[in-house]
Amino acid sequence: DDDCLPSDLEGAVRQSSQASASFVNAGGMRAIVELLIPQLQFLDDEGAQAELWELSRVFIDTLIEETGCQRVKAIFPDTGAAALLKYKWKDAAFGFSSLSDRKPVEDEDEIVVMVVP
Repeated sequence: DDDCLPSDLEGAVRQSSQASASFVNAGGMRAIVELLIPQLQFLDDEGAQAELWELSRVFIDTLIEETGCQRVKAIFPDTGAAALLKYKWKDAAFGFSSLSDRKPVEDEDEIVVMVVP
């Protein structure tokens, strides 16, 4: 039945986030969610990195909405990406960190999403 398949990439990301939220809501503690997006395989193509960041925002926002968690942290590959997105997304309902941070995760973080292109 194709009715449950999303019609676009953003819908697929949203659906994967909803499935992740169901896992968390059922008591799941650790999961790996891997999205293989062929059109973004070459991150040096113009706009590919920006699109990846926007899709990660869709994933995280949906996860927060579906779980109701208030302490969500997004960890990005480097300090520059984390700083840029924190500046760009001033209204984000989640925290920002990078893999190069001294302590990327705090004890009070309920959900941690690692965004790795």
